[in-house]
Amino acid sequence: MSQFFKNLMGTEVEPHKVNNFPPFCPFMYLSLSECQNKKFLCIMGVIEYFLFSVIALANFVGAIVSLTSKGYNSAFLGMTVMSAIYLFFIPFVAFFVQFYPVYGACKSSNSLRYGIFFLAYFVGILFCILMSIGVPNVGGNGLVAGLWEIRYKNYFGMTWQFVMMAVWLANAVYMFVIMCIMFKYWNDDGGSVVAIKDAIVGLFARNAVRSQIGV
Repeated sequence: MSQFFKNLMGTEVEPHKVNNFPPFCPFMYLSLSECQNKKFLCIMGVIEYFLFSVIALANFVGAIVSLTSKGYNSAFLGMTVMSAIYLFFIPFVAFFVQFYPVYGACKSSNSLRYGIFFLAYFVGILFCILMSIGVPNVGGNGLVAGLWEIRYKNYFGMTWQFVMMAVWLANAVYMFVIMCIMFKYWNDDGGSVVAIKDAIVGLFARNAVRSQIGV
C-alpha cells in the first residue's frame, strides 16, 4: 500500500537531495528548478496555498463577528463551528490541493499528474463558490449570511459577509486562471482525457501486479 501512494503522489524522499523548496515542507524533496519553464506556475500554486489559508482565517473571523453581533441567530453558531473546522484542516489539506498538484504537474508533465491537478483544482473552485454563497450552517461567509445580517440590522456583519463573498469568488477566479494556464501546457504536451484514464488504469494495474508478486 505504501508503494502505491509513493507512485501516486511521487513523495518518496531521496536522502542525497536537499529539500530546498518550499522551505515549509521538510518531509518531501521539492525543487523549483525541476519545473523549468513552469516555475511561475509553481509559485502561483504556493501563493494560492497561503491565500487559501488566510481566507479560511478571515472566514472564521467573520463567523465570530456574526455570532457575537446584535441580532444573534442560532444558525450563526453552526457557521462558526464549521468555520473553525475548516480553519483547523485547511492549512494541511490546502498543501495537497492548492500547491502539490501544481508542482507535480509542472515537474513531471505526465497524464496522471495533470489529472490529479485538474481534479484537485475543480474541487477547490467548487468549494470557493459554495463558501461565497454563504449558507450559514455550511460555514461560509457570503451572500445568504449577508442578507440575513441586513434582516437583523447588523450592517458591520453584513459588510464583512459581502466582502468575504467577493474574496471567495476572487480566489475561485485565481484558481481558474491557474487551471487555464495548466490546460495550455497539458494541451501542448499532447494531453487527453483518454491518456489520463489510461494512466490511472495503468497505475492500479502495476500495483496489483506488485502485490501479487510481493514487490
